Amino acid sequence: MVEKSENRTRNRFKNILPYDETRVILKNYSITDYINANHIRPPIENIGRGYIAAQGPLTATINDFWYMIQQEMVKCIVMITRETEGMKSKCARYWPELHTIKTYGSITVENLNESNYGPPQTPNNTSRTLRSLPSAGYQLAQQPTNDDDCYYRLRTLKITTEDGRSWEILHWQYLAWSDHSSPLVSNQRDNIQLSVLLEFFEKIGRSNSVGTDINTSPMIVHCSAGIGRSGATIAIDMILNRIRTEGYDTEIEIPGLITHIRSQRSGLVQTERQYEFIYRVIEYYVEQHMKQTQNSPDYMNMR
Repeated sequence: MVEKSENRTRNRFKNILPYDETRVILKNYSITDYINANHIRPPIENIGRGYIAAQGPLTATINDFWYMIQQEMVKCIVMITRETEGMKSKCARYWPELHTIKTYGSITVENLNESNYGPPQTPNNTSRTLRSLPSAGYQLAQQPTNDDDCYYRLRTLKITTEDGRSWEILHWQYLAWSDHSSPLVSNQRDNIQLSVLLEFFEKIGRSNSVGTDINTSPMIVHCSAGIGRSGATIAIDMILNRIRTEGYDTEIEIPGLITHIRSQRSGLVQTERQYEFIYRVIEYYVEQHMKQTQNSPDYMNMR
């Protein structure tokens, strides 16, 4: 099915295709049942949430993408790319401008709100902290005035289907992470980036709560190809959910987790830097928790 000639134009890259066994099938859709996206399930069925790893929509597949959102009752989308990077198109803009409404096939989407988040504020210029995070060291990210200074963006989109159903979708877009790379550059800015990333992941965790039925309302994660940055994001979110559920003394076997998610979509976590990045984020998360609890002897077993 994946390699049918009529589906070739629906792929961003000819060599990055979804596995037939786990691909999202568009049901009762008059145009096609094909979209370049796969269901991703956590290693332990009842710990975590369901995901859909997808390529960034092409202009010609935007309507297909919204049909998938409607079909899967998606309430959270995580986009790990800009629309254009280095003069190359990475993802078509598939949402309307702020305070406007646009129709995609039979689905209407309204952009209700947008918020930009920049680097964390220092203790000198803010007295508030994001209390839900594991360390008081995380500060609320400020609203940047320059788009280039924006680390991530949150949009609130309202979807209305042809049969009159409607719900809101939180659309998270991380902007400070370029293709084939890691957001970390091994210098003094890494802790700033790590703080922002953990704030980002904590907010995602609250906006798409983990339920007992992973078949309900999966979280869509996409970058451009839907494998590198998307895979790292899914892996980190899975690990954080496991830690929240089982505690900081749980054993995390990262190579096994990567193998597990790659069995559901080829190429998830694309580069060595992205692989290392997963370790760095989880290590930093645990370190911040230990600083807060002053319980450093009981360190998580992470391999």
